[in-house]
Amino acid sequence: MSRTKSMFIMASAALLSTLAESTKADRAVTQHFVGGNMKEAKSGDVDFKRHVVLKTKRVYIMPIPQSGLGDQVVPFIYKAFARDEPMCQAAGLGQGGSPADQDQNFNGFIQYGSTLGLVAVDEATGDPLAFLTGALVKEGDAADDGGGEEKSLEWSRVEGYFENSRYDPANFATTMPGCEVTYDLEMIAVSSKARGEGLGRVMADAAEAYAKSLGAQCVYLLATGFYSGSIFRGLGYETEHITPYNIVVPDENERANIEDPKHTSAATLYKILETR
Repeated sequence: MSRTKSMFIMASAALLSTLAESTKADRAVTQHFVGGNMKEAKSGDVDFKRHVVLKTKRVYIMPIPQSGLGDQVVPFIYKAFARDEPMCQAAGLGQGGSPADQDQNFNGFIQYGSTLGLVAVDEATGDPLAFLTGALVKEGDAADDGGGEEKSLEWSRVEGYFENSRYDPANFATTMPGCEVTYDLEMIAVSSKARGEGLGRVMADAAEAYAKSLGAQCVYLLATGFYSGSIFRGLGYETEHITPYNIVVPDENERANIEDPKHTSAATLYKILETR
């Protein structure tokens, strides 16, 4: 057998092995997360999946199955996002207990306001390690006023902080040329089990690819702290507005609840996506 033919057979065998391993991981992860439903998870009629090798883990990223919103996404984000997020700290939201115990509004906000997101799952264990949530906003859309639902004091404060920070996805999509369809990236939450692996940046990169698959021209977000702002600027995001926290959170006593003094401002950032 010639050397070239032998190398071709070896490469083909390696490729088949990789494909078989990938298919096995797809099935295992989907079965674990969707609760035995083997139908491929879809969000917005777009299939999206990718495998990523981190420092010590392999993760599978796919759209959040709508069946998993209530029982997995909400508690996860409540613990991994709200407790670290400066505006939530200022308002006392997510600093203890559970969504059901402390604030039913949080559950509703995630389930109905953020339906186009991704989950990163540990391929070895099937455990969710990160979520991102967002929504498509189009030119001419009205600003979301929450539908007139009764809100807790904590959420009313957070919504006031949003307004003070000049965070307005609908206005951005309407006024920014070339961003008539914008993906509003609302939050990224990474489990403590996966921090230090670079998963936050992986999810930010996946958000851009996912947004393009949904037809978005831009990604828009509110970076509420020093760390998130620096990460996204490092990924090529441009600044729309920067607002100091003494304006975002005008009450001095509430600002004192923000644990890390580096969080001194909030910024709305955006990135125009390459369409090639």
